[in-house]
Parts: sequence; structure tokens; C-alpha cells
Amino acid sequence: MRSLSTLLASGALLLAACEGDTGPPSTSTDSSEIETLDGRVAFLDAYLGSRPYADLPAGTPADSGLVFSVWYQNNESGILPGPSDWMIDVVARVPPNSLDSWREGIPRADSVEGEWLRSRSSGPPVDGINEWYGDSSRLVGIDRQRGVVAFRWSTF
Repeated sequence: MRSLSTLLASGALLLAACEGDTGPPSTSTDSSEIETLDGRVAFLDAYLGSRPYADLPAGTPADSGLVFSVWYQNNESGILPGPSDWMIDVVARVPPNSLDSWREGIPRADSVEGEWLRSRSSGPPVDGINEWYGDSSRLVGIDRQRGVVAFRWSTF
């Protein structure tokens, strides 16, 4: 009986140790759920880190400058922590001098499957995107004339 109580106590301590907050919380969020541009930027910062998102005058409707879809599963806590999974799509109007920072370290891509981009019903115009970069987990499209970037990052 004593060994059972010791085992249960040890198990409780192990579970408590595994419940630390590491990484952002799990979510399935579309930008339409966040009304303001500032709110959208703050939300994305948690999942992508600080990036230059919108280069728009105050009062510009958020859908004109930044739209996204974030699915993120935080698998870093629990009994058996593991790597997290995500699918993050972003279309943003950004300062022209920041366009290249989105593709940093990503090679040029010859052809791209862009259905995910064409299926968006709002956001900055994407018809001028003519530069593509991609690797095994990231895809970046750039429209230098309008200062628009399309970004997809996935673990799938």
C-alpha cells in the first residue's frame, strides 16, 4: 500500500512538472475574429514573433492591411511533450524595405500551388504577387509594387 501511494505522489509531481507554459496556446483563429489592426498584429506576434505587418495610415480597415488564418496545436506540455504543429497563412501590406526579411533564408521557387491564396475573400490584393520563395515548410510570395507579402508556414 505504501508503494502505491509513493507511486501516485511521484506521478502527480511528474504531471505538475510537465504543465509549464511553453510556447503559445493552441488556437484556430481567423483574422476576421479580431477587429482592429493593432489586435491582429499583437495576436500574430505570439505565433510568428515581431514582424513588420502593416504600413497603413491610422483608421485603415484591418482587412485592407492584414488577414490571416492560424491553426496551432501546442504539444509541448502534458505527460509526453512533443513538437507542436501549425499551419499559418498571412497576407499583409508591409513597409517596402521589409519585404526581403520575409524571404530571408528561403530559396527562390519556380512554381507554386497558390489555391490557399486565391481562396481568400478579403485582405490586400494578391494578383500582383510575382516573386515566390519556398522550402519544405515555408512559402513566401511578394508584390514589390504594392508592398504586399503572402506567407505560409506549416509543419505538414
